[in-house]
Amino acid sequence: MDLSQLFSDRDFEIGYDEESAVHIPLGSPSTCDSDAVTVDGSTVTITQEGTYLLTGTLENGMVVVQAPETDKIQLVLDNAHITSATSAAIYISSADKVFLTTAADSPTPTTSSQDQLSSPSATSSNVDLSQMFSDRDFEIGYDEESAVH
Repeated sequence: MDLSQLFSDRDFEIGYDEESAVHIPLGSPSTCDSDAVTVDGSTVTITQEGTYLLTGTLENGMVVVQAPETDKIQLVLDNAHITSATSAAIYISSADKVFLTTAADSPTPTTSSQDQLSSPSATSSNVDLSQMFSDRDFEIGYDEESAVH
């Protein structure tokens, strides 16, 4: 099998440019000056291709990716903590592909056997990869200094 037909060069990139990324400070309320991001209560929705740097804490909220089917989205978690009691903390509704990356010196998401999500309406209470639901392709990127455990 020729892997070059399955993966592009972008699929192997894990870096990002912090200065050109859209910064999304999570909180009560979350805010963002970009037209590519809407905030409605505790739901942050990303609607356009780009790199998004999420920082802070969003309790009982949700980050939704709802971009055109051709858009590639990179979510960079920089000490971001997102919880949801009613749904996935990160829900990828539409996009071509979403890349999930952790910032240097940021805790890495972990997997858990508790509260595994099977749909975006499943209940979850811990910040970990089990709080992510995707209807699209997504990749989790990390380097040797921030390995997923």
